Amino acid sequence: MIKVNRNRDKNHRISVFGALSVTTGKVVTLFCSWLNSETAVEFLERVKAYRKRLLKSRKRKKLPILLIWDGAKYHKSKEVKLWLTLNPGVVELMNFPPYCPECNPQEHVWKAMKQYLAKLRTYSITFAELTGHARVFLKKRFHYRLL
Repeated sequence: MIKVNRNRDKNHRISVFGALSVTTGKVVTLFCSWLNSETAVEFLERVKAYRKRLLKSRKRKKLPILLIWDGAKYHKSKEVKLWLTLNPGVVELMNFPPYCPECNPQEHVWKAMKQYLAKLRTYSITFAELTGHARVFLKKRFHYRLL
């Protein structure tokens, strides 16, 4: 997850859930204003839709997805647990060790995006434009390979 504040204004921030696909090297994202149980479930729905597209394009019946999260409370909420119960086999969840962001390859994505956005004159663009730049960066400019 990442938070980017515009003009250091906490009311205008971008929060992003993100997952890095080992299969394609692409980033699955959900842009939101707040990170909470509701947006965590919404992100899980995005991952589910991505998995469905991959299954169809690769003509497979099974596609394991391991989603590794940090220890945020909303990752372990009753809403997330309910979603997992209602969607068996879609994802397997695992947690990173506490306070170890260096273990998370997604943190490299966030670092690169923050550096990219820092070069923009964020004080002179709207919040929607800032979000648009972030989306373009993740879709077109960022290429990550784990291997």
